[in-house]
Amino acid sequence: MSELKTIRLVPQKADQALSPERKRFNTLGKQIAKARKDRLSWQSKLPDFRAECINTIGTARKSYEKTRREIAFAMGRILDQVKLSQELHDDLTQCLMDCIQSLTERSPMDDELKKLFDKHSSVTFDQFNQAQDDLAKSFVSELAGQRVDEKREGESHDDYMDRLFDHLREEVNLEKERRQAEKAAKVKSKKTKPALPKQEELNAQNALKEVFRKLVSAVHPDREQNPKERARKTELMQEINRAYANNELMTLLLLQLEIEQVDQSDFEELASEKLNAYNKLLAAQLKRERQATQEELDRFSMENNLPRINTQVMKSDDVRAVIKHIEYAIEEEVEILLDELEFLYGVKKSSRQLKVWIYHQLHAMQESLEDFDG
Repeated sequence: MSELKTIRLVPQKADQALSPERKRFNTLGKQIAKARKDRLSWQSKLPDFRAECINTIGTARKSYEKTRREIAFAMGRILDQVKLSQELHDDLTQCLMDCIQSLTERSPMDDELKKLFDKHSSVTFDQFNQAQDDLAKSFVSELAGQRVDEKREGESHDDYMDRLFDHLREEVNLEKERRQAEKAAKVKSKKTKPALPKQEELNAQNALKEVFRKLVSAVHPDREQNPKERARKTELMQEINRAYANNELMTLLLLQLEIEQVDQSDFEELASEKLNAYNKLLAAQLKRERQATQEELDRFSMENNLPRINTQVMKSDDVRAVIKHIEYAIEEEVEILLDELEFLYGVKKSSRQLKVWIYHQLHAMQESLEDFDG
């Protein structure tokens, strides 16, 4: 069965117009087919996008990190070789610590950077990381209201942070579910009898079950003697079960047409009540199709540190433009960093230019912290 097929209702007589529910059925069917086509299109292009991110953005980021690393050592040289006031020395040390910490957020700490950190910090890098671990553990433990796991042997700081906050998210979700259950129990206790599902919900579910049962009756492989036909029906049965489990009414209706269990005229004669039930299921199916595509693109964006790609607004060519734009932006930042690196290695004594550069670094750090807090 083609993933892109749909069913279209037409007026039973040439001089008649389609009823509103029949128009909606056609619209939903067309939108579901388009949503599936879009999803298949995105899925086919994501491998190329991932490769582009690695070859363009990935290469630019490596160059950025390499230059930032060189800037860290340039700051270390100034601290070692240039006479500075105590205030300026402390400020530059703070810039160096921040630079090294930001580098280790993206890649593991290497021995040379670690030595640089230990040389100019009042605590070693290991002590600093341990303090961060203890602070995060205390924070998560207090919010979760229970003790949390210790850091595992060989576990990196970032992995430990991820595990702690995964634990916190789980506890928050459990607490949310507990409160919702309590609220539901209170509402239920106030009612004299349990609430019945809405009639339209029942109609929709009954309509789905009816189509499913008819398909199962016609396709069930256990009743087939021919091995080749049994294998074909087994595959069909798997698709039927999958579609039913996901409430994919359009898929089941198309399967009915494919196996010739119904024909187009059967759909033309559907009663308004049945069409309304179908439309409710199709609207939900359309929403799930679009959400599934968006979730897949969200994962791609997070994996590659890209802005969110809105599938209802952006097309594949737009994604390539975004990737190129980010690559150019990083390359421009690298050019600025190279100029800064040249300046830092040229510093022989304390100067107004050095004070201004340090001021801008501290200001950028403060803005970054404010953005994080916000």
